[in-house]
Amino acid sequence: MEVKSNTAYVVDGCTLHMQYWQRAEWRGVDNADLWREVHGMLEERRRRGVSVVVSKVKGHAKWKHVRSGAVRSQDKYGNDAADTLACAG
Repeated sequence: MEVKSNTAYVVDGCTLHMQYWQRAEWRGVDNADLWREVHGMLEERRRRGVSVVVSKVKGHAKWKHVRSGAVRSQDKYGNDAADTLACAG
């Protein structure tokens, strides 16, 4: 499973900080309830043998970024869809 985000906060939280936050029992972590939920979802997939990769994509990419090779078209489409969902609430 591949999880992509355009924010370093989410990518770093999932790849660098989550294990430490869990060991600290989520004390002092902003949005700890949400991070616990994300952790649970990722761990459930891993328990089922699903490989989970979290990566950063460029946010607000333009088609010129795709044409130049800086961004893959599927990342542009995904980011646009995520922005649409975020705006819809």
